[in-house]
Amino acid sequence: MTDVLERLTGIVSATLKLPLTKVDPDVEMIRLGIDSIIAMELIDAIGREFAVSLAPAQFMDVATLRELAGLLHAPAPAATVATTAGSDVHALLSFVSRTYAIDPPTGRFDSVDALADALVAGHADELMRHYGMKPQPVPAQSATHGVALVGLSCRLPDAPDARTFWANLVAGRNSVREIPASRWRWQDHYADAPAPGKTVSKWGALLDDVDRFDAPFFGIAAAEADMMDPQQRLLLQEAWHAIEDAGIDPRSLAGSNTGVFVGYQYSEYEQRLRGLDFQRLNDGPVFTSSSPTYYLANRISFAFDLRGPSEAVNVNCASSAVALDRAFHALLNGECDMAIVAGVSLNLFAQDYIASTQYGLLSPDGTSGVFDNAARGFTRGEGVGVLVLERDTDVHRARRRVYASIRGCHQNYRGAARSLSEVRHESITDVLATCYRRAAVEPESVRYIEVDGYATKWADSFEFEGVKGALPAGAKRCALGNVKGNIGNVEAASGVVSVIKVALSLYHRRFPATLSMREISSFIDVGSDAHPLYIADHAIGFDAIRNGDAPVRAGVNSFADSGTNVHVLLEETPAASAAVPAAANVAPLFVLSARNPERLADYLACYVDWLRGDDAPGSFADLLYTAQNGRAVFVARLAVVAASRDELRDKLARVATTGLDAVGSLAAYGIHYAYPAASHANPLAGLIGEDIARMQLEQAMRTGQWDAVAQLWVNGVAMPWQTLWDASGARPVSLPGYPFARHRYWYDEGRSSVAAPIAGHGHASASGPPAPAAPSDDALPPTPSRAIERLLQREIGRHVRLPADAVRVDLGFIELGMNSIALAGMIEHIAVVLGVNLAPSTIFLHPRIDMLAAHLAQICPEAPRALDASAREAAADAAGANRTAEASYSAALAVRTQDHSNLLITVQPHGDAVPIFALPGAGGSVLSLHRLSHAFGAGQPFHCIEAVGLDGLTPPMSQLETMARLNIGLLTALQSNKPYRLLGYSNGGVVAFEMARQLAALGETVSSLVLLDTLCPTLRDDDMCEMTAAVFRNFVKSLGAHTDLGADRLRQIPEPARSAWLYDTIVALGLDVPRAQFIATFDVATASERACQSYAPQVLPDGIDVLLVRARDGFAGAPADYGWGEFCRGALRIREVAGDHFTLLEAQQADALARLIDAREPEPANPPMPDTEPAVSK
Repeated sequence: MTDVLERLTGIVSATLKLPLTKVDPDVEMIRLGIDSIIAMELIDAIGREFAVSLAPAQFMDVATLRELAGLLHAPAPAATVATTAGSDVHALLSFVSRTYAIDPPTGRFDSVDALADALVAGHADELMRHYGMKPQPVPAQSATHGVALVGLSCRLPDAPDARTFWANLVAGRNSVREIPASRWRWQDHYADAPAPGKTVSKWGALLDDVDRFDAPFFGIAAAEADMMDPQQRLLLQEAWHAIEDAGIDPRSLAGSNTGVFVGYQYSEYEQRLRGLDFQRLNDGPVFTSSSPTYYLANRISFAFDLRGPSEAVNVNCASSAVALDRAFHALLNGECDMAIVAGVSLNLFAQDYIASTQYGLLSPDGTSGVFDNAARGFTRGEGVGVLVLERDTDVHRARRRVYASIRGCHQNYRGAARSLSEVRHESITDVLATCYRRAAVEPESVRYIEVDGYATKWADSFEFEGVKGALPAGAKRCALGNVKGNIGNVEAASGVVSVIKVALSLYHRRFPATLSMREISSFIDVGSDAHPLYIADHAIGFDAIRNGDAPVRAGVNSFADSGTNVHVLLEETPAASAAVPAAANVAPLFVLSARNPERLADYLACYVDWLRGDDAPGSFADLLYTAQNGRAVFVARLAVVAASRDELRDKLARVATTGLDAVGSLAAYGIHYAYPAASHANPLAGLIGEDIARMQLEQAMRTGQWDAVAQLWVNGVAMPWQTLWDASGARPVSLPGYPFARHRYWYDEGRSSVAAPIAGHGHASASGPPAPAAPSDDALPPTPSRAIERLLQREIGRHVRLPADAVRVDLGFIELGMNSIALAGMIEHIAVVLGVNLAPSTIFLHPRIDMLAAHLAQICPEAPRALDASAREAAADAAGANRTAEASYSAALAVRTQDHSNLLITVQPHGDAVPIFALPGAGGSVLSLHRLSHAFGAGQPFHCIEAVGLDGLTPPMSQLETMARLNIGLLTALQSNKPYRLLGYSNGGVVAFEMARQLAALGETVSSLVLLDTLCPTLRDDDMCEMTAAVFRNFVKSLGAHTDLGADRLRQIPEPARSAWLYDTIVALGLDVPRAQFIATFDVATASERACQSYAPQVLPDGIDVLLVRARDGFAGAPADYGWGEFCRGALRIREVAGDHFTLLEAQQADALARLIDAREPEPANPPMPDTEPAVSK
């Protein structure tokens, strides 16, 4: 012992460069200055001096050099453990090691009792098995067997989907590259060695096109998409894909008890926006001390209308694993019936590279050497992964395909330690052992563990020891692998991504080789026969590791450097039953749809590529079943009659070659295509109900003739496909996911930029190459159309806070972020500058800058000269120009007061459906109905009736009955011999109600009346100040500002002076609103509210279908029927949609409204937005 201590003291003296007299063997080593870096040097030196393998975990479990000497002096095999006890303890350690084939516990034991306690605490299972006893498992947390992983999606470096990710794993692909200049110039921040403000890493495994997103698909305006964290955008699209992968139409989950659990770590985009002048953004100051990144889960729940728990967690690298643990227990505890679990991590800028370098985390050579002897840190990676989970018991009833069963999930914390980031192998052992006990699974049945991997020799050894301590000794049977060698460290997403890797391995019956190790670390004893661990340095087929008929089990570790540990236990599921034959009992009809022909063409190309591969899963029947039942249906539709995979591939390739426009000539080959939004919906589609559709399917099954079914479906008829498959064994399979458009959304310093979509991977985009940036004025001749385009770009840019050059002329006004107020201001400005009279219908008929400019150029060929004159006048005298603008505004609108026929505005003249006549709210402007009219699509005739008085010259009407009579005169002059469909928003609903009553009294037929968040006059308060203040606050908010105006303050202003006082308030807020427009709108709204308050509704006659649509956050305290029930003799149907009274007509809610109102169009062109609740009869 003395000799060992002297030799050890000499090694420490030489390493620390201290005199021997200064090395006290009884002082704690940490006080001698021995940290983890010096400890690594000492371990290597001790190994050479004493010819022993000393693990870092053993080194850290002794406090002094004397204890370390005792560890080294102890007889073999106990020489590998630490102790300061006497001969009895040494003898017991040797006996335990020989008898039970386990590594004895480490640490200081002052007595045999202390050692016995440690043995029981750390190795109770092994001891009980030695004596033929079985440990009593912890009772399961639920009677449910476990949780099934039924769908997954990922976007990872060099892998846009899970199929490619698996192929890369099998091929052993490393996706680390130098950081491209399109992210940031690493040359500006790089240093060979750690230095302040510098990074030692110029490497990354990065995603392509993180600035691209399909905002219109999710009903998100371009300006809002610019501000969204790219991580949020990726999550939305991959969540949709994961649900599709489960064979579920994402829209079918609306209103369901589905939970969303998201793990994240960084908010770099948000921090960048905080550093810019975000108060110039269109929606005002969107960042407070509360981080919008917290909404990552909530936004998914909102977009898909999910009603279960919705939580985002940040536990750094363990975030997504913690989210999975939360979802696992939420399912077993009944908090939700389905769970969407996600992890996401992007590395957008240099700052976190620099910070990670200062912490000593990053590898300078681009490696992530988990268990490697030269490990020097990790290389950063990016990715997003999404899982869809259900309880095992629910999966069988729902006929799901299962990747793997999650048998257990457990989380713990390391506890107190020397530092916050210290790794403790005991807590790792505990998290694994507890997970297995709670799952009632024998640890020796685990055949593979995907380690977290710190990528340093020191820390990796602790994970190795922790895993080793949880598994009983025996032959080499449990492989260790790690994905960091393929894609780097994806940090917050690593837990979910590792689960995806293991689930795919269990599904394909093969563990891929791990790439992270070149030479095994000297700090781990992987070659020892005392434990079952080995490194998966080669691919492992399941036939070589399976134990009889037992399923193969695998674990996933995920740890945070702050001490949180998570372990997930997955289990192989039985292989699917024999493939269903594509015979007479299978519907040989493939269906595919998208939002528009461009997206459908890209989708088609994806399928052609996929079918040409040799790894397409499942049978052909599974493919057809999934395409018919497991996808959302959109308006651009393709149906192909095919009896085999080869026939389908050949026909789709033919369509891809000829183009969708030529499909009409291919009907004889069983290929059918229609785009009702372009050709106007077939009016017969709405007349064919489910019974007739089912009869058509049954006939096709009998005769084998499927073309008629294909024709019906592509023309808008909803088909009950599931009835064809009830008796079959078909199951969902993974098919290509929806091909989202790839528009650029990015907020650069001083400006927001919305660029064109770009071509998709692997094939040319059907939508063509990216649109070029808008050229400068000098580069183009001043044609009338181009001059007006520039005028519109400047005007729209002013409203949405964009430079004129960033405003695309080929996007709709809605997509550019223009609301009804902004559109009204734009119309008035153009009318003044060009000296023309513009009705709001002009915007509806020409909904893009290029279209409106072309129209105005025809009626104003002198536009360039007029614009030049206007600019000179503005420069000469801005105040005079403003006075001229006010006068011109009144003069231009005076033309519209000559008669009231101009109040009826045709928004959409085409289509054979019964036209809708819509009335706006109190403000009277039809522009407020702009989004709703577009949501109905191109096949629905849509007319609006504007209020009298918006010209600022004609007094508003004061009697509601008079308003109704005037409107009836307008609509009967336009339409005769047809039933009338009436719709009214807010106060417009009251007018529409009276119109329905008067039309019925005249003997006319009113087929339907829709009241959009319309409160019955019997429930209205005589005091208008509350409503006026609320409307004004919302108006100011829509302009990007804020006011706290309350009703009490408004009551202090005499009513005749309120409009002028409110306008002065707007000016004081720095907002730009034409005074005449505001005053006229205020007067119309005031007259409308007075008319509604004095109106006494009468009971409607029978036969009028009345639908009341309530905003979920609308009139608090109002009865469910808003007071209308007593005035409707028939059934008053009541539905509820998300939002409040003011957001009801915005993009997302407008889509939901159109789907709800127009039963003739059951499959809308837009994705799922908050859906409705069942109707309530009154």
